[in-house]
Amino acid sequence: MRHVLWIGLLLQSWAIAASDISVFGLGEERAVVSYGGGKVRVLRPGDTLTEGVKLLAADRESALFLVHGHKHSFTIGQAITTAQVAGKTPELILTADPSGHFFAQGSVNGGTLRFLVDTGATHIFLNASDARRLGVNYLKGQPGYSSTAGGTIRVWRVKLDEVRIGDLSARSVDAVVSEKDAAPFALLGMSFLQRMHMNRDGDRLTLSQRF
Repeated sequence: MRHVLWIGLLLQSWAIAASDISVFGLGEERAVVSYGGGKVRVLRPGDTLTEGVKLLAADRESALFLVHGHKHSFTIGQAITTAQVAGKTPELILTADPSGHFFAQGSVNGGTLRFLVDTGATHIFLNASDARRLGVNYLKGQPGYSSTAGGTIRVWRVKLDEVRIGDLSARSVDAVVSEKDAAPFALLGMSFLQRMHMNRDGDRLTLSQRF
């Protein structure tokens, strides 16, 4: 009964599948999951769901699993799988949200960040507050201005040491930092995506490492 009440208090619950793992709800230091359509369980970091599948971390936005040696991050409204066969090119599969957008939980210079995949953006686009949190000293970057729907804003062009989404990664990636915090997520632009193969099939987007 306590678990039922706790699930009901979640801000949002959902089902996300990667291989045959399903996540139904998330909270601080816990995840409500099932494996292979079986019994729903509440896991805490360090708990094992089945052989080779362990919960590493969880909060209200995402759950990080170690699945047969590969890390899988589960977030709201998307499904993610990564290559699990030795020697296979790293691969990431994203599922569109109800608005048709693709979101991915990733990291910049080791700090976590939520991305919106945007093939129309030339570079990765960060808010100033995210840049500061990630240790990006954007004020030492190349200053300039960018025209947006809300008008002209001041920006700085910088290089990010490393950008990672699942098992996909790129180093020395061009990015633009805006002085205004326009959105609660970053844009994953072509400075990262051009290093990947991209294949869209309906509401699924597959990314695989090119170089």
